Amino acid sequence: MGHTIIYKHKITTLIEEVHMIMKYMNPADMLDKSKKKGDILNTIIILVASSVIFAISAVINISSLSVFSSVVGFNTLSLAISVFGIIFVGGLFIGWLVTLAANTLGAKGGLFEGITSVTFPMLYLSFGFLLSSLLSLIPNPVATMLLSFASVMIFGVIAYATMFRAVKEFFGVDILTSFIIVTIIFGVSVFAVYAVALGGMASSSLMGQTGTILT
Repeated sequence: MGHTIIYKHKITTLIEEVHMIMKYMNPADMLDKSKKKGDILNTIIILVASSVIFAISAVINISSLSVFSSVVGFNTLSLAISVFGIIFVGGLFIGWLVTLAANTLGAKGGLFEGITSVTFPMLYLSFGFLLSSLLSLIPNPVATMLLSFASVMIFGVIAYATMFRAVKEFFGVDILTSFIIVTIIFGVSVFAVYAVALGGMASSSLMGQTGTILT
């Protein structure tokens, strides 16, 4: 009973902290200010910040696992740089894809609109992953799992909703077109990952068979 009360208190505290963050970083206000400024440098700065937060989250998560921390040659700096590069370049690439999809559907907008539509959702998602990483340091596995799940879900919902709104506002389309654009991006991304994974497995299998024949 006592543990249940403690868990409920921690979840309540987590929700209060999320509300506090959102009070100072309201998605609607941030999107409106960014749209009025039209400054892609500000967008790049936010993307860099998101990439740094994701990198820190990855280091915290991996470093907390003894199986990795005990590996000889494991370098947290290399991990952080790799994650930063993947998130930063990935954000730019997905932003370009959003622009491509929107323009194909007849919406008007350029790279600023596309990259900004992706950058703000990534910022909120990075907060969720960072909070989840910090919560993973809690020695109680049940509390860690529940709180981490809650943090990722909360910020994930905010990020997903923000992307719909960002595409709608920046490209001047209706919510249905925004939904189609975002769905195209996520759908094709899943298909691309599946295709690459399938190709990788086929290639590995072929190399294995070739090696067997040669021996």
